[in-house]
Amino acid sequence: MFTLAKQIIGGRTMKARAIFPILIIFNFLLFPTNKSFAQEFQDQKTLEELLDNIVNKKNVPEGLAGISLTQHSYKFGVPQEKGLKLFETNFDSKGNLVQLIVFDIEGMINSKETYQYDAGGNQTDLIRYDSDGNIERKETSKYDNNNNVTDYVVYRSGGELEKKIVYRYSGNLLSEETTYNSDGEPTEKFIYNYDSGRLTSKTKFTSEGDIEQKVDYNYFRSGKLLSEVYYNPDGSVIQKYVYDIDKNDNVIEKAEINSDGEVLNKETYKYNRKNELIETQFYENNELPVRKITYSYNKKGLKDSEIEFGENDKQVSKFVYAYNEKGGINTITSINLLNEPEYELRYNYNLR
Repeated sequence: MFTLAKQIIGGRTMKARAIFPILIIFNFLLFPTNKSFAQEFQDQKTLEELLDNIVNKKNVPEGLAGISLTQHSYKFGVPQEKGLKLFETNFDSKGNLVQLIVFDIEGMINSKETYQYDAGGNQTDLIRYDSDGNIERKETSKYDNNNNVTDYVVYRSGGELEKKIVYRYSGNLLSEETTYNSDGEPTEKFIYNYDSGRLTSKTKFTSEGDIEQKVDYNYFRSGKLLSEVYYNPDGSVIQKYVYDIDKNDNVIEKAEINSDGEVLNKETYKYNRKNELIETQFYENNELPVRKITYSYNKKGLKDSEIEFGENDKQVSKFVYAYNEKGGINTITSINLLNEPEYELRYNYNLR
């Protein structure tokens, strides 16, 4: 529900496609992660997810008051002390993120978001401001006794209602999600079905109550996702995503298949003996490799390098990571094709 995050990355409502440099800024805000495998989660981790992670108090050092990120150019192999501030965050004494500020290339505030929480640590209010400090958007959320969100409301800059989403649960499992417009009229509804706690289907209905789309989810015995199949209202297949896993339950292949059974795109994954992801290979259609990313790790299992290759295995980019003693990222350094540093992203931790 982090509006600024969605607008920075500028993509889809659920999981937006990240762009550089915001991808680099936030994809490694506090920790490196792998992709998820449902369709909504197939892109790289977004700022929204990472902020959610921080708000949930994962990976937040004790006594953290804030983090700022600065970009520093290299000259003659040495990083310049004067850097460009990209963003800064502030946390309250409970570890909740209370403010996010994004700066433009001139070092001026581009936009800002503030957050408030209830006694259970759930985010209840979000306000987004423009560069002049004017309110652009406000979001409010309500929760039940199990800390499940029940109502999510968005207001425009003038305070007018933009939309409201109501969530209903069966136990702690989301069973129904309905979106209403500013006039209080339902515009769409999702119904969720489960088997033994696993999501088996998600059906989208129009405002008239007609099925618009359905997704079925199938699983391996281990519980890992095997496939997700998207259907038209008449039951015909739109597309599907099929996954394969190894004996350690690591995902080793993901394929996007169209309604004719043709493979449109495919990704394969390789792991080392520690089950750390060491290579992601991207294919166009079923066989043509178009991109590859390799990863290496230090003795603590933290990623210390990421190298991307394009067609013909030509190196496109390389990033090297350095950590503090607590495992938090200190710097991410971009290395050019001459194996020399170009710039570094420097994480500045402000502790109480």
